[in-house]
Amino acid sequence: MSRFENKLCPVCRERFRDGDDIAVCPECGTPHHRACYLKQNKCGLDELHAEGYVWNGRLPDEPLQSISQSISAAASASSSVPEPVERKTNNLDDDPGADDASVPETSDDTNDNKASEDQTDKKLEIFGLPDPNSEMFSDMGLSDPIRELYKMISDDSKGEDGVSMQELIAYTGTSIWHYSRAFRSFREPKGKRHVTSFNLCSGLFSPIFQFYRKMDLLGVVLLVISVLPVFLIITMSGGAAAAIIVNDDTKRLLSLINIVETVLLCLFGDYLFYKMAVRRILKVRKSFEGDTDSVEYLRALSESGRPSFARAALGCLALLFANACILAISGGRF
Repeated sequence: MSRFENKLCPVCRERFRDGDDIAVCPECGTPHHRACYLKQNKCGLDELHAEGYVWNGRLPDEPLQSISQSISAAASASSSVPEPVERKTNNLDDDPGADDASVPETSDDTNDNKASEDQTDKKLEIFGLPDPNSEMFSDMGLSDPIRELYKMISDDSKGEDGVSMQELIAYTGTSIWHYSRAFRSFREPKGKRHVTSFNLCSGLFSPIFQFYRKMDLLGVVLLVISVLPVFLIITMSGGAAAAIIVNDDTKRLLSLINIVETVLLCLFGDYLFYKMAVRRILKVRKSFEGDTDSVEYLRALSESGRPSFARAALGCLALLFANACILAISGGRF
């Protein structure tokens, strides 16, 4: 029996029957009659996409009693044991007592399995992504790299660094496609492990990028490195008047230092971010006393690693101020 049989179409509100031509929304995973989907040329729950809605077996306004009736209908049409009810996980404010009243009794093993599935749905809800093992992937025709990304997002197994890919991706928050591949190469077994991953922004926009990623200490160090050599040369040469005679070789040396710094940050910036992410994740985990299965934990990781535009703006102002001081001291010679 199809996993969509007896489920509601969000457009016509009719239940799917065996053999129906079904189209699945590529964003939230909600099944539709293909004719209904093509008729309005968009998902029937399009207005919920901005909230991160993911279909989990029922529509948002579908009463629990209706689900129970659909299970009874499926049981009468088949001699097999009915599937457990798919609990709603997108609305965490539902009354648990109301769910229990309409859910048929199942064995302890079934309850344990279903609880584990519900917990996985809750974890993935943060990213607005469905279960990577869902049949919808074959319906959507997703490529292997996309499938691999979805699997990494749900991988909660700990590596040698003490954290999981799920935790790292939750912490990263943005640029998931880039950082997931970089972090995976950093976590390979010894002999296959890499510590380089090209990131143009990390080198070209330093130290502003480091402040943006909340790498404050590294940002301060890079800020000092960018202005300290010039400041020392001007100070040691006796100020603006003497700075005029600073030869071209010295200026070329400063340019070379800047180029080397940029290249190194482009190659190793992601690894430095990865090492900081591991430390931050372990710190957040400690504050949750090991409760890493809760949605609140992943949300805390996401909030901890969220990029900071305020820090980036302050870093930009600090860099501009330092350069302005250099220009003032050197009389515009640097």
